[in-house]
Amino acid sequence: MLNKIKFLGARFSSIEINKKNKLLGDLEKITGTLPNDYREFLFHFGSNVQFDAMVSFKSIVPSPWADKKGFDAIEYFYGLINTNTGYTVFEAINTYRDDFKMKFIPIGFSSGGNQICLCLDEKQKGSIWFWDHETDPTFDTEKIIVGLTLIAYDFKSFIGKLAINEDSSPSKAIGGYLDF
Repeated sequence: MLNKIKFLGARFSSIEINKKNKLLGDLEKITGTLPNDYREFLFHFGSNVQFDAMVSFKSIVPSPWADKKGFDAIEYFYGLINTNTGYTVFEAINTYRDDFKMKFIPIGFSSGGNQICLCLDEKQKGSIWFWDHETDPTFDTEKIIVGLTLIAYDFKSFIGKLAINEDSSPSKAIGGYLDF
């Protein structure tokens, strides 16, 4: 799993083991125990993980933003610290806390401001979801009703879906930031 991310041209900055352990502990105080595959990812990389190439994936259920072939893009994963640009996982959780009510946490940034999320709810814990940020996520005690589409049943399977996209536009969304 970790080698696959490196193969995709991952850029990240190493941080000290003691600092990673402390930050993971801090994160799990907020989220509860994280799935092992995602925890291993955070511990290995530490910082945000960006890619040198356009990286895409095909969800189990296509998102509203997927291209004609059903692919979405991931621009970067949130890390424990930020050494480049973008949010840390802590900042992403804080930003979307009210939207997800801690049933999901954002773990990655997709084109157009959409989010890749990890489910923390016991029934589907560890599954990975695409959130169309223009739709308020709605769920009841049994299932998700709107706003989220299933990408993979666990983080490791999600990583297995990632591939370099040779196409110039893998999604209907256009990434980027506006600075006023």
